[in-house]
Amino acid sequence: PVDRWWEPLYCRLHVELTLTPLQADAGADVLLLYPADPLCTGEQQQQSQDVEGPAQPWQLAGRDWVPLGPYWPAPDPASYPTSPFSGSPRDYMRVVGPGVYVGCAYREGPSPGELRDENFVYFMLVRRY
Repeated sequence: PVDRWWEPLYCRLHVELTLTPLQADAGADVLLLYPADPLCTGEQQQQSQDVEGPAQPWQLAGRDWVPLGPYWPAPDPASYPTSPFSGSPRDYMRVVGPGVYVGCAYREGPSPGELRDENFVYFMLVRRY
């Protein structure tokens, strides 16, 4: 489902226990937020009392630690406003164990708002120590 898999993809992590779009799922520990998500644009920040200040710009944290060169280009939110997996502004992830995460991208279809299991993209991230 990823059209340009060789290009870097950036998202923000929002750590909180949250419900997923499908009620049968257990929920998620981590939200992967893409630039089109209201939590990233600041729309929902203004409505929440927990978060103060404007939305943060899309830049790499700890940029001085990142090696120079084309391997870590600056984030480009206009090119990737939504998830390449689901086409929505957020994906969901759970912690399985130390350095192991599983996630689901809920893709709608064939009609808007309709969720079918065969359209979901399941993924796994593993950190090599």
